Amino acid sequence: MTEGFLAIDDQWRVVECNGHAAALLGSERVDLLGAELWSVAPDVVETTFADHWQRAMAERESIAFESFWPHTETSYRVRVYPTDDGGIEVYLRDVDARLPDRDGPRHATVVEAVTDGVVAFDAEDRVALVNDAITGLLDASRTTLLGTSLDALSTATKLTDADVQALRSGIEHVRTSDVDDHSLQLSLPDTEGRPGVVEVRLSPLPGNDDRVAAVIRDVTERRDHERIVRSLHAATRELFRAEDTIGACAAAVHTGADLLDLQISGIWLLDEERNRLEPVAATAGAHDVVGGLPVFGDGEGHAWTAYQRDEVMSFDDVTTTADLYNPDTPIRSELIVPIGNHGLLMAGDTEIGQFDDTDVELAEILAANTEAVLDRLQREQLLEERATELERQNERLASLEGVLSGPISATLDEVEETFDSGTIEEARDAVDRGRRLVDVAGTYASRPDATSARTGLTLGETLETAVHETERQSPTVVVSHDGTLRADHDHLLELFRALVRNATERDASAISLGVLQATSSRVRRLSGFYVEDDGDVIPRRVRDPPFDPYAGDVTVGLELELARLLARDHGWELTADPTQHGMRFEITDVTTLSPTKE
Repeated sequence: MTEGFLAIDDQWRVVECNGHAAALLGSERVDLLGAELWSVAPDVVETTFADHWQRAMAERESIAFESFWPHTETSYRVRVYPTDDGGIEVYLRDVDARLPDRDGPRHATVVEAVTDGVVAFDAEDRVALVNDAITGLLDASRTTLLGTSLDALSTATKLTDADVQALRSGIEHVRTSDVDDHSLQLSLPDTEGRPGVVEVRLSPLPGNDDRVAAVIRDVTERRDHERIVRSLHAATRELFRAEDTIGACAAAVHTGADLLDLQISGIWLLDEERNRLEPVAATAGAHDVVGGLPVFGDGEGHAWTAYQRDEVMSFDDVTTTADLYNPDTPIRSELIVPIGNHGLLMAGDTEIGQFDDTDVELAEILAANTEAVLDRLQREQLLEERATELERQNERLASLEGVLSGPISATLDEVEETFDSGTIEEARDAVDRGRRLVDVAGTYASRPDATSARTGLTLGETLETAVHETERQSPTVVVSHDGTLRADHDHLLELFRALVRNATERDASAISLGVLQATSSRVRRLSGFYVEDDGDVIPRRVRDPPFDPYAGDVTVGLELELARLLARDHGWELTADPTQHGMRFEITDVTTLSPTKE
């Protein structure tokens, strides 16, 4: 026998070979099967055979070459083809070999071992050789094909006239050109009549008698896979047009449904504040089948496990697994793909075993593209927040300059005058006021923006903390109607400290707090709270626009200005109004406030 056949997987293990290939490698077929090629055939390593095989494996391209093999003292014409499972198939033929007659016994050894369809044409363009695989591809029996002319194949098989003409042109090209290999694609429906594509590799057979062999491979799945991958990458351009996270996730889910047929799917993103995965976008099929989409907390279900491990998880029947989130789920097949540190893509099906390796690969591409978009949106948001932070810092510095430049200068003048004509006690009072001014400036200048983490806080507890921390005589605290809100703890505490210091500067003995009640005359102030004291009334020019913190006690005015700026940083509004017994400060536009039930 002069024809050799060798099939190698992506780990260089021999999965199939015939006796001639085994003899060429200097080993027995039984010893080769399942073994690593380089271990059982070390003599191949330093040859041109190995160089070409490795190139075909790495580049996933067909290669044809001739080379002399010293162990058999024979020159071989070798053709190497990449396989769909990541390996390669190798065909070796003695350069001087001849194609056997169609009734010869040895064609079955090589040709029938090939999983692709094989057909050979003689010099008169008649079918001289076929294998079982080609009969399935062309939907024609071996008896029908053998001896049939090339032109008659359009009536004897599923090939169209256009296919036959393309095949003829390819055969003539091989015969008239000095080429070892020529490829073309034909449209060929599958056994159920669905459109398909086959790749045809035409090669001249040894000798000078114009015989040509065709190896035909069904590449429909590969073609569809490549089309979907191209479409996924094209869809990424649409994803990048999304202006926010919700829009990007909705576009990604829509893409998965249209291109990957993920009709029951959705995207869950991490809520860092609550430490849970929340659904942000889903297909109509997901809502119809699952109903209310679940929220996954820390350690809950396969979703949290996949996200925490950054690991793709696929289940043929999720109901048979441990740690099932919902034992009554209608979902059987489930696919979970992390989207970086943002969250995950989940897809399901009500039938068992619906997701294969190709589905996983394509879902990973979609998730990777979605991650890139979410990363971009996150970076843009961060840049916007930094720009806002710089703007706030500039406003804060401008406020400090406008508020403090006059009082500090005036206080220093007062100290100087006191040393000239006043008493030591008056000088100390002036210095003390100067120190308090510096404290106010330092307090506000060191405040962070209100963009830090917000937590649930109780108004009454926070106010009492601020009162207890005052260095002067602490006023009594009365909580008339308490409430809770989500806010930056340090920010809210500093606001209360400013109001408490303001009250003590005005000799207040009591402070009360309550949640604002809705009134018909103040519709926009439905969400907020007040702080009221019995201290001296603040002059109108200090408490009402345009503000003049220099009127009256300068420190009182500056504490009020500090409280107002702190409230503004948090998106709130602070107003000050006199009452029969003192002052009332209202903080409104507090959207997260909830009154405590009495």
